[in-house]
Amino acid sequence: MTTVNTHFNKDASGQWWFTFRDGRRTKAREVHCARCGAIFPIYRPQQFCSVQCRVEATTVQRERGWCAHCRKEFALNEKGQRYCSHACAARAYHAKQSVTTDEDGPIKNSGNPRFSRDEQGQWWYTPIGSRRYARTRASIGQCLVCEAAFLRNMFYRSEYCSRSCAHRAFYKKHRGEFVGPKSRSWKGGTQRRKGYVFILAPDHPRCRGNQRRYIAEHMLVMEKQIGRYLEPHERVHHKNGVRDDNRPENLELWAHHHPSGQRVTEQQHCPTCTCFQVAS
Repeated sequence: MTTVNTHFNKDASGQWWFTFRDGRRTKAREVHCARCGAIFPIYRPQQFCSVQCRVEATTVQRERGWCAHCRKEFALNEKGQRYCSHACAARAYHAKQSVTTDEDGPIKNSGNPRFSRDEQGQWWYTPIGSRRYARTRASIGQCLVCEAAFLRNMFYRSEYCSRSCAHRAFYKKHRGEFVGPKSRSWKGGTQRRKGYVFILAPDHPRCRGNQRRYIAEHMLVMEKQIGRYLEPHERVHHKNGVRDDNRPENLELWAHHHPSGQRVTEQQHCPTCTCFQVAS
């Protein structure tokens, strides 16, 4: 049996009592410790006889590993942990970064007031809300998109100097996942603008990268009919004035810009009124 608290006492009949400081008392009972099995008196729900038994029973036995920087053994908090503390992680990170200067050109974010440089040429970063002298080392990196030099630290380890460069890199990597039929705005590869029909033709010489990937359908029909691409000064005219009527017999090739509408010779008067009808 473990050492009994002085507030517990046993009467002549063998009943345990717990006496409070104000003199009141309540009945107690004997139980077995859930860890060591010792018998001890309690007056309220309790599983362990002491704090030591409670700590040893509830503490999870963690795996142990070796710090990749200081080579000391430590208990792993999570799977894949390599360093025993944040200090060792910071020292290992800065050891891999080459401390360079800005002699070759300007640094993109050197104007940030949280970055400072000492007399030895080392860059430092002061985090938000930190003490006056709390700072961490900073190093100079090169953006993978625009190739500009920028400062990075333990809190910003990105390979890109800005969000715009990171977005460009992400779009370039996953470009095939958001264009064409996989896009939310996909409409079958056709568009309508001011009455004209445009067809998706990314391989056409008139396309300008990602800015203009749709070509007018009447131009594609005329190019197929004449067997070559249209010259910059050539235009395609709709004889009946209907902009989405792209039948080959309704298209006419012009060598210069032409006005909208129809020729007078292509129209005829309606026999019942004064309006015009398209010549058959």
